[in-house]
Amino acid sequence: MPLLKHIRLPKLSFVLWKIDETEEELMAMLPPFLRQHYGERLQTFSHQERRMEWLATRVSVHHSLGIEVPIDYRENGSPYLKECSLHISVSHSRGKVAVIVSEFPVGVDIEFITEKAHRLQSRFLTSQEQTILSESLSTNQRATACVQAWAAKEAAFKYYSQTTPIKLLADTRLTKVNEDIFSLQSLNKETCHVAHFLHGNYVIAVALGEDIHLTCRDIIDAFQSL
Repeated sequence: MPLLKHIRLPKLSFVLWKIDETEEELMAMLPPFLRQHYGERLQTFSHQERRMEWLATRVSVHHSLGIEVPIDYRENGSPYLKECSLHISVSHSRGKVAVIVSEFPVGVDIEFITEKAHRLQSRFLTSQEQTILSESLSTNQRATACVQAWAAKEAAFKYYSQTTPIKLLADTRLTKVNEDIFSLQSLNKETCHVAHFLHGNYVIAVALGEDIHLTCRDIIDAFQSL
């Protein structure tokens, strides 16, 4: 079973899944009524990799977390659980899927580490943000740090999108950089904090608001303890 991580914290669950099943094996892990529900939607995807990521995301939620309500999407593209008050955020990259379900808004992103983010950082980081990043980290960390910053912005974007009309990654601003926790603000000055940690050649980022009892450090410690 390709369940790499399963973190359970008060009011939050996190799953990291490696896709190594066939499409048929993934489908068999779903409850019968969801198998039928998702089977119809799955046929609309022609790209096999997209089909597998989409299906594995749902297996992660329903098989690992025991949630038996469908995942749907809002007009802005963010996912939600139908007829359920829980919040959900999902991400996938190169055969791995990250999912968070919680009682409060949250955002998650997973990115494979390459040099691309470093080369293209001016497309998602302002000059001020690049300065904040470079002044906070050593030179040999910067390539990975750019991926971490990209993942942090994606996670923050997903966090804000659950409660605030936000359309662009440019609507988030990196304001503070620590070794494993970044702080960002939206255009309306709402602050969120993003925990980021490494898993092999991947960066995983989780965005949380300031006004909840759970902290980024709690998530980092739980991830590293498994």
